[in-house]
Amino acid sequence: MTAWIHSCELAWVETESAASAAALESALLNHWRPPINAK
Repeated sequence: MTAWIHSCELAWVETESAASAAALESALLNHWRPPINAK
């Protein structure tokens, strides 16, 4: 787990609203869901 966390990259994306932030998060998770969040 530690190796996976250390390999992560961080980005800050500003959005116009909370709704657009939620839509962006959903789209990113649909593209690739980290193993820790897999359903």
